[in-house]
Formats: sequence, structure tokens, C-alpha cells
Amino acid sequence: MPSDAVNAIVDGRRLEDWAEDYPADGDVFIANGLHRGDITQSGDGGGNALWGHHQIVEISSNLVVGGLGFHAPPHDGVAEIGYGVIPSRRGQGYATEAVMTLVAAAWDLPEVLGIIAHAEHHNVASQRVLEKAGFHLVGEGDNDLFRIDRPR
Repeated sequence: MPSDAVNAIVDGRRLEDWAEDYPADGDVFIANGLHRGDITQSGDGGGNALWGHHQIVEISSNLVVGGLGFHAPPHDGVAEIGYGVIPSRRGQGYATEAVMTLVAAAWDLPEVLGIIAHAEHHNVASQRVLEKAGFHLVGEGDNDLFRIDRPR
């Protein structure tokens, strides 16, 4: 997430390249965490930019429609992702495409052996995103746990 977007969200301003219902609650949470320093944007500090939070851009309109990213660099070879797409753009495959792209980029890094993600138990759409991206259910609860391991 670029610093101008973080600042705009924190200040309650809108940028021209945002879809009408962006940012969603998750994007506001991430932006506030980045602003306070509770969440580190690794790419800003010269680290691997993959570990930062990224915006999902709709190609046809060039508008930001969501976000995704790793919670942190991998711990014991496993990294966790989170993602979200604004309501007006859900059901169009954007989340699946974004998750698949992020996972493919992670496999280029030898320290990543597996990736996990949580989906609320009642959020079937989010579960389907993960399944389409190759994740498998490994734990059930209020937030189901999904995992994908490095291809052999």
C-alpha cells in the first residue's frame, strides 16, 4: 500500500484511483496500523517488498478494489496471508487471482515452505478463493485454517 494511500485513509480523504466503496474496513485497519507503526511495510524499509501490504487494482478501470498481503515474513518457513475485495467487485475472481499471484511470488523465495490463511467459518466465498488458489482446509473453527505447501 503506497504511503499516499495510507495517509489518505488515515486522514479520511479519497484518492482518484479508488473504486467508490474503497477502502473497506480491513484496508482502514491496515492503513492505521501502518501509520502507527504497528504493522511494518517491509518494502518501505529496503526489505523484500513482497512482505508489505498490496492493493488490488481492477485492470479494466485502473481502480483500487481491495488489498492483500503477508502478515509478516515467514516464521519457521510458514507465512500467513490476508486479503479482501470491496463489495462492489466481489464475485469477479479478483481475490482468487490476487492470492494466486501472491502465492506464486512467494515460491520464488527459498525461505517460504508453506502459506496459511484464515477464513471465517461462515464465509464460503473466502473459503472458495483459497481452495481455487490451491489451499487445503487443515483446521476448523470460527476461523477455518487453510494451508498450501511449496510445490515439489
